[in-house]
Amino acid sequence: MASLSLLSAVLDQPTRLEDRARRDAAGLMRALESVTDRRKRRGRRFSLVVVLALAVLAVCCGASSFAVVAETVADLERRLLVGFGLGCRRPPSAATFRRVLNVVDPGELDEALSVWATGTDPVPESESESESESESESESESESESESEPAVEPGTAAEPAAGAGSVEVVDLVVALDGKTLKGARSWGEDGVMRQEAVVEAVEHGTRRVHGLVRVVGGDENAAVLALVARLAARRGGSLAGVVVTTDAKHTTRELTATIIRLGGDYLLPVKGNAPTAYAVLDALAWTKVENAQVVREKGHGRQETRTIRLVTLAGIDTTLTGVAQAGRVRRSVQRKKTVTGPAAWTHENVYLVTSLTHRHAHAEKVARMVREHWGCEVLHWQRDVVFGEDGHTARTGNGPVNLAILRNTVLTRPDGTGARPGIATLRARARKPERALSALAS
Repeated sequence: MASLSLLSAVLDQPTRLEDRARRDAAGLMRALESVTDRRKRRGRRFSLVVVLALAVLAVCCGASSFAVVAETVADLERRLLVGFGLGCRRPPSAATFRRVLNVVDPGELDEALSVWATGTDPVPESESESESESESESESESESESESEPAVEPGTAAEPAAGAGSVEVVDLVVALDGKTLKGARSWGEDGVMRQEAVVEAVEHGTRRVHGLVRVVGGDENAAVLALVARLAARRGGSLAGVVVTTDAKHTTRELTATIIRLGGDYLLPVKGNAPTAYAVLDALAWTKVENAQVVREKGHGRQETRTIRLVTLAGIDTTLTGVAQAGRVRRSVQRKKTVTGPAAWTHENVYLVTSLTHRHAHAEKVARMVREHWGCEVLHWQRDVVFGEDGHTARTGNGPVNLAILRNTVLTRPDGTGARPGIATLRARARKPERALSALAS
């Protein structure tokens, strides 16, 4: 009897794998149903949802190109392919994956996968409008209370109010940053080389990707505005509870006005590309402002001291919309003595503006957001090192951008243990692709 039960268990394994694949991939395939199939009706052999879902599974196993995606899918067990809806057909070829990813709209694919990977529930605009009516009453009450509070003049330290950090009014902080796909190079008729580039919204702390927009004509600022609009549309047309951080080159009047109009907040660095705002901040009496926070660190062959000073701007026009506070971060770094030079200190001042008041953003919180903004660079490093993105030379159609979207999805989606995939995890999944199903389970 024991031998019969063992035999039946072995025979049931393919069925269990098929059922597990069908169950774990159900959420992903439902999300991909919103992507429009732009292929011609004649000659279609595979459903668009099946091809895209198999591509996501292959990238979960470390596939970095169309050829490797096809090879990974070809090596999958038949029962697992049946669970993904492939039926009795042979797996798609590399040419099929290339053609599909070249024609699929990146905006639709990113919207479907980023919402699924982050577990975001889009809010209809009708609901947000009804909520805004109830929030307007509370805002009017808070405004009347703030009028009775004395304003902090420039040149005095902005002390946080009692319990300022105890109440969380922000539910999402995202860093908007651009990335060039260095391998996706093409030459135009004028002989000028062009490279694909994207702008992404990366959540602080968790480094989850909430969206990606293609850069058109090298205009990253336009892509940033489009991404902000997409984030607001996903939340019912409002950015309430969202703080946006960017690089200095994205600090523009259009961006600040858009974020404030949509009900969000921002924390932006100010440099020479915003000369009027930079001149106003540089002219403030920072020497009379006490340090609100001092942090000292030692490591990587250097000693670093970071100080931050904050002032509340009252009646000062920086040409940027909604500025409530200004800050100055001073970084002092001493690098150790080397063979070619002695130990030396370097000092750098970085000016910041934010629409958050000192009640909602004290010095510790501002400093944390400044540091966590660079988490987006960790994501870019993972894509370059783990997936070799900069070395991938696909450059036709929408293929390079859609492959970047698939990589973002895999790096955003945790596995069953809550860990993000690294090189070792991808190697383990490549040896046994069933392990990747835990990352797809919804």
